[in-house]
Amino acid sequence: MNLKRPEYSTIGGEHIPPVFVSSLVFDGEVYEGEEARSKKIAEQLAACVAIQSLLESDSGILEQIINSKSTFLIVLTK
Repeated sequence: MNLKRPEYSTIGGEHIPPVFVSSLVFDGEVYEGEEARSKKIAEQLAACVAIQSLLESDSGILEQIINSKSTFLIVLTK
């Protein structure tokens, strides 16, 4: 499996109180989260949108990721 790590892009933080919005690119798709009060939470919200979208699709990407992680753990424990 040769998927790249997600790439996050966050804008905001200039106003008081600060408001951030993050988007992430994963497997060629862009996912945008909701507004948040911190950069970290904005990134987590974007990740939630991506995960929810992947769960609802039939792409099989999440299954591939889970299988690759379990294979990796099996190799580590031998």
